[in-house]
Parts: sequence; C-alpha cells; structure tokens
Amino acid sequence: MEKSESSASEKNIRLLFAKNLKHLREQQHLSQMDLSGLTGITFNFINSIENCKKWVSPKTIAILASALNVKPHQFFIDEKLWDANERDIYLDSISDAFQKWVGEQRQQYPENNEK
Repeated sequence: MEKSESSASEKNIRLLFAKNLKHLREQQHLSQMDLSGLTGITFNFINSIENCKKWVSPKTIAILASALNVKPHQFFIDEKLWDANERDIYLDSISDAFQKWVGEQRQQYPENNEK
C-alpha cells in the first residue's frame, strides 16, 4: 500500500471515530464538558478528537466506551448502520452468509461432522 493510500485510510478511520464519538455522546444528551466530567479526559482533548485533530490510545477508547456505556467497536461502525433497522438488516445478512458458509464447510469436510 502506498503512503498516500495509508494516510487516506487513516484519515477515514479518524473521521469515522470522531463522527461516532460525537453521535454517541449527543445520543445520550451529553455535552463535551459532560463527557469530560465522566471520563476525566479534558474538554479540549475531547473537542480535538471530535475535530480530528488528535487521536486516541486504546486506553482512551476504553474509557470513552465505558462512560458512554457502549462497546468499543461502536466507535468504528459506519453511520449507515446507526439506524436500528438498517443495522438489523445488515446483521441478518451477515448471519445468513455465515450460516451458508458453515453449511458449505460441512459438505466439503463431512468426516469432521461425525465427531
């Protein structure tokens, strides 16, 4: 991967995280100052994260997830899946695809099914 592609990908990840942090915070009717009080993370740092000026460590992700009562992976979910109906359709699709794959694997390796 070229450096420019890597940078674009990193920028997209940071933007996705920032948008989701803001969305999850606002969904709970919290200001940046409120979130700062819950986490011990400075207001300025939270503002910088949401404006893609700063990045976070895994520890900070865990602190934010705990304060917002969400799973850490929720900071990385595409905004199209924020809507519960869209998310359920997506998860059903993944589940169906996985079940199909498991069935194909069982057919391909029948001797392992007898254990």
